[in-house]
Parts: sequence; C-alpha cells; structure tokens
Amino acid sequence: MDIPIPSVFKLLLDQILHPFFLFQVFSVVVWMIEKYYLFSYVIIGLTLYGIVYNVYIIRENLVKLREMAFFKTNVTHFKPYY
Repeated sequence: MDIPIPSVFKLLLDQILHPFFLFQVFSVVVWMIEKYYLFSYVIIGLTLYGIVYNVYIIRENLVKLREMAFFKTNVTHFKPYY
C-alpha cells in the first residue's frame, strides 16, 4: 500500500486556502485600515508560523504513516490437489 505524500508547495497551498487563513488575511486588512500596524504584524507573524508548523507536522505524520503502512512478508500458499 502506497500512501502519497504531497509536495511542500501543495501542502502550503492547501493551508493558505484554508478558510481560517483567509479570515486572518481579512483581519489583517481591517487592522491595517484602522492603523493598528503592530497588531496586524503580530497576526501576520503568528499566522505564517502556524502555516509553516502545520505543513511540517502534516508532512512528518504522512511520512510516519507511510512507514507504518508498508508491510512486506512472504506468504506460502498451499494449493489443494483434487
């Protein structure tokens, strides 16, 4: 059984297009309009850190899952004679 591991770019794209991240972008725009620059920079930094961390954890878990799912053994089959 082969478990596909998507590329880092694909995982990043999935994370960026997640509704929560889109909400974060909207909030940063609102805070920038209201001239709360420091707060918006903190949101940007934490969001980027969260995305990178999530991609790292997802990829690491997929690699572990792939290793656990790989099982190789010899099977002896006895064919009955009629």
